Amino acid sequence: MADNENAAMVGYNAYGESTGWLNCRDEPMSQWGDLTQRQRTAWIAAATAIEQSAQPANPIREVRLPAGWSLIRHGSRYGRGRRP
Repeated sequence: MADNENAAMVGYNAYGESTGWLNCRDEPMSQWGDLTQRQRTAWIAAATAIEQSAQPANPIREVRLPAGWSLIRHGSRYGRGRRP
């Protein structure tokens, strides 16, 4: 399976379940395996976009301080300082 194809299939099935397996024209929806490659690619693109939007914009990274150093809060900001 292509990247995110499983997520796309889950999304497609959820859409089908929520609409009584009718598309936006109130016509019966095809099963995932009967979709054209273009349709599956569109669902995979949608799943990829959803996954990317769920990622934090600025993920927290681990910070390693030198031995003997610690973070000290100064008002609303943190700075570094030596431990006593």
